[in-house]
Amino acid sequence: PSKVKISDVHFRNIRGTSISAVSISLNCSSTFPCQGIELSNIDLQPIAPIGPLRSSCSNARFFVTGKINPTAPASCV
Repeated sequence: PSKVKISDVHFRNIRGTSISAVSISLNCSSTFPCQGIELSNIDLQPIAPIGPLRSSCSNARFFVTGKINPTAPASCV
């Protein structure tokens, strides 16, 4: 378990490619969940034939503004 708390991080206006099918991954500490994470105007495309990109999340409180590709994680349980 981590003893570091992450908060108020902004991922804005990100465009690019990904070789990984899970191109957005928010994995935070269960002891100190991340808070105030902003995902804004993100557009990632696969660089290889890996199928549609997806995102994952655990122990993070985030909010979305603008368009996000791949779509933001549904939950962070």
